[in-house]
Order: sequence, then C-alpha cells, then structure tokens
Amino acid sequence: MRRKTVVAVATLAVLGAGLALSGPVRASDDACRVPMAEWRPREELQAKLQAEGWQRIDQVKVDDGCYEAKGYDREGFRVEAKYDPKSFELVKLERKRERIRDQDRIRERERVRDPAQGPIGPGPGAGPAAGGGAGGGRGN
Repeated sequence: MRRKTVVAVATLAVLGAGLALSGPVRASDDACRVPMAEWRPREELQAKLQAEGWQRIDQVKVDDGCYEAKGYDREGFRVEAKYDPKSFELVKLERKRERIRDQDRIRERERVRDPAQGPIGPGPGAGPAAGGGAGGGRGN
C-alpha cells in the first residue's frame, strides 16, 4: 500500500514539474506583430491566394493582427488560414473536412426547403406543364 502512495506522489511531482517548465500559455500563439504602416493591402493577399489555386475566397479579415482568409483551396477543401500582413507568410492553417461540393449540395437543399426562394429548376414557362404537354394539368 505504501509503495502505491509513493508512486502516485512521484507521478504527480513529475507532472507538476513538467507543467511548471512548459512556461506560460498565451491566449493566441498565432498573433502577428507588425505595425499597421507596414501592412500590405488585402487585395494583394487575395491575388496571391488565387495564384496558388484557391477555388473560392469567401472572406479576408483582420484577426489577432494577422490577415485571416476563409475559402476553398485548390483541392476544394474548406480552409481558414492566417497570414503575416507584411510578408504574407503563412502563420496558421486549418483545413476542414468539408469540401466545396458538399457546401453546394447543402445550399441546394436549403433552397429547396425555403419556400421564399421559389421553386427549383427552370423558370416559369418551361417544362411540359407550360405548353399544355402530357401530364401537365387537367385534360380537356
């Protein structure tokens, strides 16, 4: 019984020392520290991302002193990336499992469910019902 207590105390001591030596944890390790006067325009970052093959760029905003870009990369995966505003060096990249095709399907389903969006498919006057074709309405 005494041996178990000694092992438990030793384990806690090692864990405590490890936490103490790891240093303080910052709220955000990916914060950029560049004076605003040195920032390059966000349009340049958008052009860089397009040149890298991003399929769609939904948003470029400022977060923690970095540019944060959200969109879909060349493989069609949803990405959130942070860039240094001076050098456009990648600071952080988060690649989601969601793909652009999945997002298009989701939007299509939401549009079908929302009656305010109107019917799916060709506009009015198209299809068999419009010209009095077969199956379009009551027969005379």
